[in-house]
Amino acid sequence: CPDGNIVTSEKAIPRIKLYSPAGDFIGVVAPPESFVSGQSPCDVAAGGNGRIYAMDPATGNIRVFVEKKKVP
Repeated sequence: CPDGNIVTSEKAIPRIKLYSPAGDFIGVVAPPESFVSGQSPCDVAAGGNGRIYAMDPATGNIRVFVEKKKVP
């Protein structure tokens, strides 16, 4: 990511996570419920705009994930 964070796509459980440059867990970008059970892992990329792009092999679509704004 532009800020140095690392995006991962897991094999065993389909989900996408975000880690700090030091390897500390930040959060889940897309939980398993976002994907078809048992599907192949997604290819992921981070855009300069902070968005995360994932190729969803179950649908053949490119999915775009953006950070939700926190409400004070």
